[in-house]
Amino acid sequence: MNKKLINQIQINDLGEPYSSIVDEIGLENTIKLAKIFGGSRIYFPIIKSLVLDRRDKEIREKFNGYNQRELAKQYMLSEERIRQICKEKMKQIRNKPLKGQISMFD
Repeated sequence: MNKKLINQIQINDLGEPYSSIVDEIGLENTIKLAKIFGGSRIYFPIIKSLVLDRRDKEIREKFNGYNQRELAKQYMLSEERIRQICKEKMKQIRNKPLKGQISMFD
């Protein structure tokens, strides 16, 4: 690609979707995106899904096996939803031997 021609691109040269992107991130960054993704179909999940993933990770980190009610109140969710989010961690906690418990398999 001819760098000289790329450097001559002006905002009014661009149609959609580029003009909307320029409004948000500027011409230089739009050109960078076009270089990287030009000709590709890409999908950006809605931001809400990223926020929910982060929230669920935080809930799993705070979960101790006994604090569903507390987490439900803190995150304004039902206790059932907390259990769904923490399902795998709950299995790990329940399968973990109690302190001082002897295993038959050791």
